Amino acid sequence: MLIHVTRRVRFALLLFGFATAFALLEFSYRYLDLIARGYHESPLITLIEELTGAYGAFAWAPAVIWMTRRYPLEAHGWIRNLPRHAGLLILAAAASTSFMWASRTILFPLCGLGHYNYGAMPARYFMEFPVQAMGYAITVALIQLYDRHTRAVQLEKSLAQAQLHKNGFAGQVLTGRLKIEGYGGCGHECNSRSEI
Repeated sequence: MLIHVTRRVRFALLLFGFATAFALLEFSYRYLDLIARGYHESPLITLIEELTGAYGAFAWAPAVIWMTRRYPLEAHGWIRNLPRHAGLLILAAAASTSFMWASRTILFPLCGLGHYNYGAMPARYFMEFPVQAMGYAITVALIQLYDRHTRAVQLEKSLAQAQLHKNGFAGQVLTGRLKIEGYGGCGHECNSRSEI
């Protein structure tokens, strides 16, 4: 139980780290773009937008991992599993966009940035969806690549162990044979003398 909890905590911390790193990279890109264009805006605006966007998206990673492993989009069965993935994508996209709106609405006034205006929400859901769909597709592809690699490494390891076991068994048989011949009196040396 403790090992299982520790793995979950490690995974959550790793996910949080990835989300934070992703948000900070996006922040630097977007904020430097504003500076390059000569716009003057508080860096807190872009930072809050990128952090809430990343945390809202990465929060769905465990569900996407579970869905991908339970209902893979591979050569066999992908047509049957695609509607399940589409359902999760739509749910995750709507929830992430709602989270961005709610968290920014709360954080902007708290940080002294005034009222947050996310625009017309129906249009915003459609605006965010293509980026979220690309993120979902990339996540599914990475999970499937990782799982294939893991299976290949495990197969290679088990084949190597089987080969070692086979070689070790053959060596034991050979060693046993030599010992038995040795107990007969003169073993290999006797045979070679008798041939002379």
